[in-house]
Amino acid sequence: LAKTDCVFRSALSYPDTVHLACGITDLQADRFTMLYRVFSEAQQGLAALGSGRIICFDYDAARKAPLPEAVHEALQRLAAATPTT
Repeated sequence: LAKTDCVFRSALSYPDTVHLACGITDLQADRFTMLYRVFSEAQQGLAALGSGRIICFDYDAARKAPLPEAVHEALQRLAAATPTT
């Protein structure tokens, strides 16, 4: 994890049902960004927005590494299903 952030738009309280959504943007050979949204049923609105920048790292070699092919392909499928707005 290279970077993470979250913007809390409203406080959640119990009882509530929340829905979490995630998506992928900026997919590269060695990194990608995950987007997160938290929707509150009680408030009928977005409670939080966040993102995380993930960089693949080879700890033995102490440097960035390409994402494994199977992981990259799975992330491509998720990125294709991620809304752009």
